[in-house]
Amino acid sequence: MGGFYAPQYKSGVYSEYEPRFAIVSNGKIIGGSTYDVDKYNIYNFDVGILEEYQGRGMFKKLIDKIISDAKKLNTDGIKAQVINRMLFDYLISIGFKGTNESGVKYVYLDF
Repeated sequence: MGGFYAPQYKSGVYSEYEPRFAIVSNGKIIGGSTYDVDKYNIYNFDVGILEEYQGRGMFKKLIDKIISDAKKLNTDGIKAQVINRMLFDYLISIGFKGTNESGVKYVYLDF
């Protein structure tokens, strides 16, 4: 299996609008994450893994990278609106706080 690539490490996938992480295996991007950041929070993060690579712990590694970056950037935390119920439940299980009002799910992790 390949590894993580990120602009902070001067290699990999980069967008002028969002920091990105990619998981690469045999030269193919099989998963990744994006997020926006302001001076207070990481927000609007998104994570995806190709279906045939799911269930191997890569999703957790991507979330861990986002949390690590939020701390390195000295933000107050992470905030997001979550569409997927499985993601919402997973984030709650690892320490995020959340609300589910009228079917709109929000999560946050304060440092």
